[in-house]
Amino acid sequence: MDYLKYYDLEKHLFDFVRERFVRDGVIDPFDFYLILIWKSNRSKNKGRDRLANAAGDFSKAVKKIADSIYQADDPKEKLKILLSDPWKFSLAIGSAILTVLYPLDFTVCDTRVCEQLHKMMQSPPFPKGLSASTAGYELQWKQYQLFKKAVVDNTPANLCLRNKDRYLFGKSLYEQARKDSATPAETCTRP
Repeated sequence: MDYLKYYDLEKHLFDFVRERFVRDGVIDPFDFYLILIWKSNRSKNKGRDRLANAAGDFSKAVKKIADSIYQADDPKEKLKILLSDPWKFSLAIGSAILTVLYPLDFTVCDTRVCEQLHKMMQSPPFPKGLSASTAGYELQWKQYQLFKKAVVDNTPANLCLRNKDRYLFGKSLYEQARKDSATPAETCTRP
């Protein structure tokens, strides 16, 4: 077993998992779990357990999800499958799954990226916490399309969609680390 491939999880997901899905329409449950880890490590087990409850077990859920997404005709339908019953993923997780599988059509609707766009734009056409799970799907899709357009329009033109997402995430991380590293830490004094 070559464990080095798991060190760069994103490379494994976008090279191996995506290619196999495009070729065969299959996602291994282990690889789907790795997508959950990649997007939100802290809530991976909650997501796994929710899927297992919805389909009887995690493997069955992953197979149903992969089959449905693979057979769906367009991006709007693919996202709807993940956000609707029985899966009920958040927009952040649903868009992350689809970004792995279709990086030319989807970008991750990440909190950092949303906040970065809100700082950069005069009047962003989507809400800051773009996760409106209580909103109807049509509104979610419209907001996601506006978010995606903002990602494209507010990053260097020479970057592919996936790198535009990375660029904004990296900018957010850089700015936060710059700010936090300049803030003096509390010091502990011994009595």
